[in-house]
Amino acid sequence: MATRSTIAVEYPNGTIKQIYCHWDGYIEHNGRILKQFYSTPELAQELISHGDLSVLGNYINPVGTHSFRDPEENCCVYYGRDRGESNTAAKTFSDWTVFTRERSTEEYDYFYSIEHNRWYLLNARAKYTEYLTELDSEELISETTEPEIKDLTFAEVTALLGFKFRLVG
Repeated sequence: MATRSTIAVEYPNGTIKQIYCHWDGYIEHNGRILKQFYSTPELAQELISHGDLSVLGNYINPVGTHSFRDPEENCCVYYGRDRGESNTAAKTFSDWTVFTRERSTEEYDYFYSIEHNRWYLLNARAKYTEYLTELDSEELISETTEPEIKDLTFAEVTALLGFKFRLVG
């Protein structure tokens, strides 16, 4: 059974791109991998540049033989690149307000702030309650420790990330 997740990256111009990931979306797996292997703007952007994922791996590009049916160990497996599917590109949102209103949600939703060089876990109800949870990198490195999280209100996130927003009624 899959534990689905989404991965979103904020760009310097304020746009946000989001992809879907089918397997192992829980914090101890995908959260840990994102923090450990994709904690720079360049790597976060490259990760989502290939579109929707079947499996998040420790690295993006295979160095040997790799396919959807026979993936290289620890390498990302993409639906478009590795299985030839269409319509798997990242969804693009013009700003934070549009993103929170229209984004896809799964069991775990990850968000990378380029400005703050940090991964966040979006609350599954973020469309409605509008808050993020900051992932503590030290806790995520260990697969046996439950990560410490800090809830932030939408106003705190907006102030922290410097977003300009207006409430839509």
